[in-house]
Amino acid sequence: MSQSHLRQLRDALTRRGWQITQRLRDDNNVKGAATWELQRNSNTQTLLIDFAGFGAIGEDISLEESYGCNVRGSSVGLYFRRVNRSQHLWIADLTEFVSSLENVATAEHGAAPEHGGT
Repeated sequence: MSQSHLRQLRDALTRRGWQITQRLRDDNNVKGAATWELQRNSNTQTLLIDFAGFGAIGEDISLEESYGCNVRGSSVGLYFRRVNRSQHLWIADLTEFVSSLENVATAEHGAAPEHGGT
């Protein structure tokens, strides 16, 4: 992953109302390059995005070298394509990933019941 991937991911999250509330690294619960804790507003629970952080022979790699990320506890993930070779695919994947976060949050935490009379 490049700095461009990180910037574009942060920008896409911000446009959809997500905030990175913590950047975790070197924690017993963080396996890989890093984990970002996301929150949409102060009334919602958080989502964790784990960045892949192991090289070909299992060595630890930095966040900037990460090749993908997954939303913890779900099958939603994003592969960091080579932006210069497949810009349109990267943008489509990024858009789909960020859009899917709301579905993950809703499924994980349950939809709020509607109130009102009929």
